[in-house]
Amino acid sequence: MQNIILLRGLVRESRHWGDFPTKLSKALNNIDVLTPEIQGVGKYIEKESPDNLIDMIEFMREQIKDQLNGNSTLVAMSLGGMIAKQWSEKYPDDFKNMVLINTSFKGMNPIYHRLRPNAILQFLNIFLTPHVALREKKILDLVSNVKAKREETHPLWVKIQKESPVSRKSFINQIKAALKFSPASEKPKIRTLLVASKKDRLCDVLCTTKLSHKWDLPLKLHQSAGHDLPMDDPDWLIKKIKEFIQ
Repeated sequence: MQNIILLRGLVRESRHWGDFPTKLSKALNNIDVLTPEIQGVGKYIEKESPDNLIDMIEFMREQIKDQLNGNSTLVAMSLGGMIAKQWSEKYPDDFKNMVLINTSFKGMNPIYHRLRPNAILQFLNIFLTPHVALREKKILDLVSNVKAKREETHPLWVKIQKESPVSRKSFINQIKAALKFSPASEKPKIRTLLVASKKDRLCDVLCTTKLSHKWDLPLKLHQSAGHDLPMDDPDWLIKKIKEFIQ
């Protein structure tokens, strides 16, 4: 049976998808949408995030291994895209398709494209902001280009952070994992679609366009959305995923 696995980005948990999993499922005839989580977030907030992707993958794979049958589609964004690439290298038979959204890779994309200079300063500011509501607002301002979406989402993100606050150690370990990961330079072994936002203010769209050229993979570009494309324009993204896997 076909299903979809969703992987989020840095220090984000399954609730940060909002209603995207439900919308995606309905658009694909009520397909099962799974949202496994890494250590240190969500249901596993009491655990510490590891500083490498392999341990994250093994932890998530254990959560859904009974539902992996080689016909799954892996949809991942940002840090989740790095995890997805590593997962597809280690367990290529787990998935049939892969969709990578606004991601980048060490060795293939320069650091100043992977994390844009202005975003580095904003990250430092966010890290040093103690007030939860203000910190989540700053994160939303960085990753979303749609004011109405930011305002709608802010209460949920504040609620998540208050209920399941990610420790600074886990935050730092996830950054370490992202910075250390060097994927195989070869094209992914499974069928892959690249998706990116041209107006992404966190990760330069050049990261994805370069991967598309290097690996000769199809690329879909959104003209106005921010880094969190599933938030800014879920209907557009769902349409592209649906077209790709069907």
